Amino acid sequence: MASLLALAQAMADEGLQLEGRPWSETDAALREGRSEVLVLGTAHLSALPDTFDRTHFAPLLDRLAAWKPAVIAIEALGGAQCAYLRSHVFAYPDTAETYCPDPQPAQQALGLSQPQAEAQIEALLAKPVADRPAAERRRLIMLFLASGDPASAWVQWLRLPEAERAAGDALPAALAERFTKKRGCNENVDIAAALAARLGLERVYPVD
Repeated sequence: MASLLALAQAMADEGLQLEGRPWSETDAALREGRSEVLVLGTAHLSALPDTFDRTHFAPLLDRLAAWKPAVIAIEALGGAQCAYLRSHVFAYPDTAETYCPDPQPAQQALGLSQPQAEAQIEALLAKPVADRPAAERRRLIMLFLASGDPASAWVQWLRLPEAERAAGDALPAALAERFTKKRGCNENVDIAAALAARLGLERVYPVD
């Protein structure tokens, strides 16, 4: 009731009338412009052979980059969801093993739990900068892996200068190999993470 009264008062203040005007138009006049959303549907690119030429994605990435999304979401389970599934394995048998990446190697290397890694990510990304030192990006790679978000770890890897794409700082060689020896295609990496890095975004967002 209070929100309806507030809306009515705002309409009165703006001199808006409902009579003869659709409610949606009146409501839209009180809000900012609508967000634009683009949904890209693909087959799972993991079905492609390892020999597939990734340059075929270039025209698609060019068109998506021209649209300039501010946020990129992917079809994936987030780290917190996966942690829940693992703690409730009695109700969701084999689900985490099937759909969730293993964050334990990164968690053990950092000495952090999934929530602690996520908290550090939020703290680092809360400080916007034009660019980040390579050491900080390697730290973010590890934090994203520990949080259960490998696609965002790929964003950070791709934002490293090519000469810096190697183990070092917080990133041990055993975990850097997953980036340096990548095989096969994945839409969350070859499209979403590649696009995010190209646009200067810091991460993608798992949504499922």
